[in-house]
Amino acid sequence: MEEINLWEEISCGNTVKVTETTCKWTDYNGRTILMAACHNGKLDLTQQILDARVDVNSQTVRGISALMYAVECAQPEIVSLLLRSGANVNIKSKKNLTSLMCAAYFGTSDLVALLLDAKADVNARDKDNMTVLMYAVCCGTFDMVQTLLDAKADVNARDVDNMTALMHAIRFKTIDIVQMLVDADADVFTEDKFNKTALTYARDRGNTEIVRILENSCKSLKSRQLN
Repeated sequence: MEEINLWEEISCGNTVKVTETTCKWTDYNGRTILMAACHNGKLDLTQQILDARVDVNSQTVRGISALMYAVECAQPEIVSLLLRSGANVNIKSKKNLTSLMCAAYFGTSDLVALLLDAKADVNARDKDNMTVLMYAVCCGTFDMVQTLLDAKADVNARDVDNMTALMHAIRFKTIDIVQMLVDADADVFTEDKFNKTALTYARDRGNTEIVRILENSCKSLKSRQLN
């Protein structure tokens, strides 16, 4: 008899019984019944599975956890349930991704706040040294970036290319976020591995408003240094 793929069964909305056998099920990717329930927003099923004492911190072959699946699919109730059940908020994937990075990447501000309340590492880095703040300026919202800055995110951290969150924000032409980072003392003079500054990137992209913000910041900093 062909083995039932619980991931497909749950994704299709079919009823799945929580038994000793189903709780031990994994597919070739290492995905579990708990991950399937979280991925598909099945709160009641998730509770039943957790009541069966499964490993809440089990990971796939890529290092993805049930918490990451719940975050990726914007399931705040399930995220809260997993955290109450002992999910490791700082567990990392094979690429050093964390649940907080996932929340920032997918733009879910409420989940960012929820994970920070659970002591998520605001300055964790992935395999490319990208920080949560960098993910947020690329994919998030004004409020999310502010939340991370309030949580003491390192505004001047550098990735593998020595790029900062400010440089990433300029790439995506997010003027309000650029202003926020400058107000948070982002270094406007630092150079990346290509010998470019934030101002260089702004000029290259022809964004006059961002150029104005950065030039004013440079003038203000130089004036303070002279005094």
